[in-house]
Amino acid sequence: MIVKFFVRPVTRSQNHSASSGYSLIELSIALSILAVIIVGSLIGVQKILRTNAVNNELKAMPETMASAQRLTSNLADLNNLNTGVFTALGVWPQDRVVGGAAGAAATVSNHFGGRQFLNPNNAPLAGYAINQLFVLTLTNIPTEACADLVSGMDRMALGLFIGANITADPVGGVAGDVVKNPGSDSAAGARSANLATLAGRCGAAGGGRIRLDMVVAR
Repeated sequence: MIVKFFVRPVTRSQNHSASSGYSLIELSIALSILAVIIVGSLIGVQKILRTNAVNNELKAMPETMASAQRLTSNLADLNNLNTGVFTALGVWPQDRVVGGAAGAAATVSNHFGGRQFLNPNNAPLAGYAINQLFVLTLTNIPTEACADLVSGMDRMALGLFIGANITADPVGGVAGDVVKNPGSDSAAGARSANLATLAGRCGAAGGGRIRLDMVVAR
C-alpha cells in the first residue's frame, strides 16, 4: 500500500501576512522604547539648561552689584537712581540689555527669559531708611529653579523676598514673602534664609513662575 503525503504550500500572501505581523509588533516595541528615550532626554536637557541658567545668573549678580556699589560709593544716598540710570551707566553687560541703546527705554534680561530691575528701596526696610539699600528684582523665575537660585543668592544678600511674577518695574518695592529678613536680629535666625518659607513658595506652584527680590547693602 502506497501512502501519499501532500504538503500544502504556503502562499505568498500568507507568508507576507505573517511577516508583516511580526514587523509591526517589532516596530511598535521600537517606537515605545524610542519614545521613552526621547522623553527622558528632554527632561534631562531641561534640567541641564535650568542648572546652567542658575549658574550663569549667580555668576553675573556679584559683578552687577559690585559695579552699582562702585558707581554710588561717593553718594550720600541712592535718591533718583533707577533701572534706566543704572543701565545707562553700564552696570549690566551689553548682551543683557534689550531694546537698543542703554537708558530709560531699555530693558535688562535675565537668564530665564525674564527681566532685571535695580532700584533703591522705596520705603523703610528693617531699620534701613529710604534710598539706603539696593533692591535687585528678577522676574519669570521657574519654581523648579527657585531653591537653587535662592540658595546661591543667600550668600550675597542682606535680604531675600519671593512673590508672584510681575512684568512692570517694582521701583524699589519688595515682594510679600520674606525668605531672608534684612534686619539685624541674628539671635532669632532672621539673617539666614527661611527654608520653610522657601519650600512653601517654591514648591507651591510647580511649573509656575515667580519674582525674586534681593536686597543688598550699599
